[in-house]
Amino acid sequence: MEPPSCSGTPSIRGPTRTLSDPVRGSSLGRVSTDEVDAWMAGYLNPMKDVVQRLREIVLATDDRIEECLKWSYPTFMYRGPLATFFPSSKRHASLMFHRGQSIHGDFPHLTGNARAARTFRVASVEEAEACREELTSIVEACMTINELRR
Repeated sequence: MEPPSCSGTPSIRGPTRTLSDPVRGSSLGRVSTDEVDAWMAGYLNPMKDVVQRLREIVLATDDRIEECLKWSYPTFMYRGPLATFFPSSKRHASLMFHRGQSIHGDFPHLTGNARAARTFRVASVEEAEACREELTSIVEACMTINELRR
């Protein structure tokens, strides 16, 4: 059985392309939807490069992660929603993990006290790159959480 897509209908996701990791100089082996690329092209915010770096790190974590626009914002999916960008801040990039309260471990950039969600925040591309391992671990934990709830 195919995991749920962003829209619930795989054919709506649209064309895809391979992303590359500019830091590592290699293909991420992952595809990105044209709809998210178009959203990023129109995203006029000083944090655009930081959001793009977080996007690249999340997609590099696992080839099974999909991305799409859900709730009008770039969202990462694996057997349901993993995380969604909060794009309005001009001081940091925020990535909200939908089931962040279930993540256990020491993750200093994962904050919040909402009933379910937790937010990962960084203020620069350099900070995003320095937190690559932390973010990757959070994404992997969320993938496991989504696997267990199915």
